[in-house]
Amino acid sequence: MLLEATGSNLVGVVEDRLLTPLLGGRVLGGVAREVLLEENVVLEGALPAGISDPLYCINSVRGVEPVAKLDGRHLRLEPKTRNLLGEILASRARRPVS
Repeated sequence: MLLEATGSNLVGVVEDRLLTPLLGGRVLGGVAREVLLEENVVLEGALPAGISDPLYCINSVRGVEPVAKLDGRHLRLEPKTRNLLGEILASRARRPVS
């Protein structure tokens, strides 16, 4: 199973759902991950190491970056999903703090 990247959480498409791994004491929760969960765009679930659908590294500084290759395999890229995730994070950043 995939858990996280150096300095980034992961979000992947699995069976047409956007998933991020459960924290469970092995993954550090990031701000961007929490925002996407709060906005109900991403669910918690397992990301299989053999994933071939889109996979993204997300963090609050760099935003959303697609993973093009994993273990020598090319992953499917999906700009529409990348843009959606990026827009949600940007929208939250623009909200006034109360």
